[in-house]
Amino acid sequence: MLTFRFLGTGNAFGAGGRRQSCYLIETDKIILLDAGYATLSALRSVSLDISQIDAILISHVHPDHYMGLPQFVLEDYYVIKRETSIPVFGPIGLKDKLTEITAVMYNQEVADHLTELYDILEYGPNETFDFLNGNVQTLDADHTGNAQMQIITINGNTIGYTGDTALMPSNLTKLLECDLVISEASSFSNSIPHHTTVEELQNFANPQGKTIYLTHVGESVLQNIPNIKPPLVLASDGLIVYL
Repeated sequence: MLTFRFLGTGNAFGAGGRRQSCYLIETDKIILLDAGYATLSALRSVSLDISQIDAILISHVHPDHYMGLPQFVLEDYYVIKRETSIPVFGPIGLKDKLTEITAVMYNQEVADHLTELYDILEYGPNETFDFLNGNVQTLDADHTGNAQMQIITINGNTIGYTGDTALMPSNLTKLLECDLVISEASSFSNSIPHHTTVEELQNFANPQGKTIYLTHVGESVLQNIPNIKPPLVLASDGLIVYL
């Protein structure tokens, strides 16, 4: 069985008091997918900490998707003291940005610990790479921060995750073939550059009626909850889906 846990489903501004993007994929391993600002407390809310994470996968280099990583370095340096490093898979540029940010946030000693805690492996666009008991396929995204959509295959289960992106019909069609589909929905109807609206997803051809879980939601989405109809499902912090 695979458990997918939505820990943070808010946009960069924490709409509705939601945490920023962070999710757990749990099988025989525990995988963190994205790591927004509040990931440290999000893990604590389910009685986990960085000592129990087997791998981390980051969708793009924007703070609301990776800023939890410097906090983990600080905690591990002073408190956790893991004996093994964590493989962190992220887009090109993650390692340099993370190193720079950690030094600015804390100090050089903490920043130097980053390479002890993390084994950072950067991926490119339209690439397939091995990932624990499976693989990850990256697809183009219409967003900045070297963003990539992802098809994550773990123990035979597939998860399609848009990360942040404007609607890209051909790639969303590929995600709809997955067992679990997660799409950003930053707004309900008003267009925000490089992001997707709920109305676009409602009007998208989905002949099989595949459930699409909405995340990275903004205030306009939360103000229109009664207007969100199946097969779209508004995810919330703490929601669990079993595969």
